[in-house]
Amino acid sequence: MDPVKGTPPGKPLRIYQTDVGNLPMREIILLKAKELFRAKGFAAVSINDIVDAVGVTKPTLYHYFKDKENLFLQVLVAMLESGHQNFSQGIADIPGFEERLYTLALGYFQYSPTSIATVMRDAREYLSPENQTRFYEAMETSIMKPISEIFDAAIATGELPARDTHLLAGLFASFLDTTLTVFRLQNASEDEIIATSRDMVSVFLYGIKTPPAKA
Repeated sequence: MDPVKGTPPGKPLRIYQTDVGNLPMREIILLKAKELFRAKGFAAVSINDIVDAVGVTKPTLYHYFKDKENLFLQVLVAMLESGHQNFSQGIADIPGFEERLYTLALGYFQYSPTSIATVMRDAREYLSPENQTRFYEAMETSIMKPISEIFDAAIATGELPARDTHLLAGLFASFLDTTLTVFRLQNASEDEIIATSRDMVSVFLYGIKTPPAKA
């Protein structure tokens, strides 16, 4: 990789030209590490694998990340944040509670690279208790809180009776994740994803009975 501009020896460059475009070094490391962790699993990936994939030295990597576990934590957090940005974009501007849930489901099925359950399993298996806490805080911010806010808004407008919105958010997220995994939607066509999103939201809101006719 070629640096955009020179820097004193021993100091990491801030922006690099790479096969993934011009990105800050920290983002490049996260991107390459994510690819390796997804392909081989946390235990099978070494620091040498990561620095070789990025094309940097170990001191450069350790400038940004304390150790492999901290890097793995930041990869998981970045996945949560990216997922939130992708599947929640523009939801606030969509009128109607059901349409917001549909848009959320559609975005999740279109952009989620892996299931939440898989990410949580990896966090429990490979992160220290302290880093697990950081991971769950990020999941609360990126996943649970935005979904809870959709339910909060529906209660405020009278579209939904008063409920525990954090519980509803957890149930909806679990429904999303199970649907993604069981129907392997990462490999589905756009039409299949749209139809599944509609059906899933309908079942979540109304059960398996025929939904009420819209006015």
